[in-house]
Amino acid sequence: MTNDEYYAACRPIHAELRAIAERTYVMARALCAEPSNPEFVATMNRQAALLRRLGELDDQMPNRK
Repeated sequence: MTNDEYYAACRPIHAELRAIAERTYVMARALCAEPSNPEFVATMNRQAALLRRLGELDDQMPNRK
């Protein structure tokens, strides 16, 4: 994987992570960022999946191991 391919793959993930941060901020302000809220749980699961994907992308870069 080239640097350009790596950055192209990471950009949309980072954009989605920013959106997740904004959603969790709103949930926290509304006092509903907790495990009984299905939207919060789904958001946290999506965040975890995106972070795993970033780790996978990092592992594909020879100079990042």
